[in-house]
Amino acid sequence: MEQRLVAKITAVPGKEAELGQMLTRLVTDTRSEEGCLRYDLYQDPDDAGTWIFVENWASYEIWQKHVNGPGFQAFKKAIVGIAATGPYKFDDFA
Repeated sequence: MEQRLVAKITAVPGKEAELGQMLTRLVTDTRSEEGCLRYDLYQDPDDAGTWIFVENWASYEIWQKHVNGPGFQAFKKAIVGIAATGPYKFDDFA
């Protein structure tokens, strides 16, 4: 069964551009991962420091492989002090 979810991440004030660049790289890298069906990033038009991911993975297990993989784990470490919140999954859809 496919895993679909929406996730949100918010920048520390003054770090919006830096986080945006990191997120753009993450999207490029993630889209080439096995089982990634959709990985889209949207910036909130009313809050330049907030981004929303819309994701669709071939299965829950493949999504888990992504979030526990070296690329995403390195990303999480790199955003310390740059991201105020997230990335966190706030909804998922069957």
